Amino acid sequence: MKQNKNLKKGSALLIAMLVAVSVGTMAVSYFRYSRITAKNQIRTINKDVIREISQMATDEIFARTFKDAGDIKTKIFWFLKGSAPGSTYRVDTPFTKENSKNFLSEGYSCEVGGRIRIVKFRKTAPNNSKYYGSYEGHGIIAIETKALLYRHTGEKRSVAFSHEIETHFDYFLVSTVCMSENGSMMINPLVVRKDREAGNTNVIKGDNAAVLTLHNTMNSFQPVIPDSFVLYDKYSLWSKRNLSIDDLYRYEIIDQKTKTLNLNGIVHCKDSVTIEGDYKVVGQGVIIADSFNINGGIEKSDNTSLCVLYANKGKIVTNTENVINAALIASNRNFTGTLEALKALKINGLLLVDTLDLNAWAEKEHQIHYDTDFKDDGKANRAVISKWVTYRRTNEKI
Repeated sequence: MKQNKNLKKGSALLIAMLVAVSVGTMAVSYFRYSRITAKNQIRTINKDVIREISQMATDEIFARTFKDAGDIKTKIFWFLKGSAPGSTYRVDTPFTKENSKNFLSEGYSCEVGGRIRIVKFRKTAPNNSKYYGSYEGHGIIAIETKALLYRHTGEKRSVAFSHEIETHFDYFLVSTVCMSENGSMMINPLVVRKDREAGNTNVIKGDNAAVLTLHNTMNSFQPVIPDSFVLYDKYSLWSKRNLSIDDLYRYEIIDQKTKTLNLNGIVHCKDSVTIEGDYKVVGQGVIIADSFNINGGIEKSDNTSLCVLYANKGKIVTNTENVINAALIASNRNFTGTLEALKALKINGLLLVDTLDLNAWAEKEHQIHYDTDFKDDGKANRAVISKWVTYRRTNEKI
């Protein structure tokens, strides 16, 4: 009996030892698992952080490029205007560098770099017709960013993660001046395509009105205007199409609060446009719409501003005696485009219409003073970048 009791005690002691060993093994395993889980969690967090930093840099570069492309005083505009495919331009990312510090774990740092690259550029339309502007064409621009996450151990540092993003966008170089193979199609203060009875004189007289056209060393009329005469027919260079009048307000192309026309390239509106009150032109561009009602003056914000208002279906009606600094065009395939001046018309730009019926004009003296900025397209180019992503590639290294 004594021997059996000792055997039971030994078995209980062995079981207790085995349980202790098992618990110890489980504790060690749990400790190791916890450390591995914590490490994996840190790795996952750091990987996500470096991805977000790289995307932040991409967004910052795009925002700056999109903004500066519309300003002829910036380096990015001139890079887009004069660079060949393969050319690159490094863009700093101060916002990303400053704010990325807030997302990093202790013992880590990061470096961010970015650039824009011209992928390709062509000077012919999709139907292979030629763009006649000196710099006109469309292409693809790439925004390339790279973010490096460093792990610091003592005085040493090593790359923990790297993340690269390459994003492509379409862009356009477009002339505000409509060009042909013979140069500018906008070299006269007044062009009347049909029913032109006034002849080649500087003063046009009707029964109740007279139009004085002022020019610098050029004839007042084009002697021959073919029926095929079409303006701004390179639709691939239109940056926006089929906008409503509300879209023009929403995009602030026509900013009713600040009374500005914010122009950059060619936009098309499917509605009639009314300009109520005096406006200032910021930038250069063309608004193509069904018809226009202009009830105020149009002023340039600086000497680089250029405005074209083109009614491609209806007519233009002006109801102001203030100076309109713009090219006014009313022309269509049916030759019904015209302008009616309800008050004394003063244009500093040019007027191009299909027909001119002065009997529909106010009994005043009207003046059209030619703006020589429409003579050529050397200073009338705009760079427009699309907001739509056409291609995206990422590369990640651990």
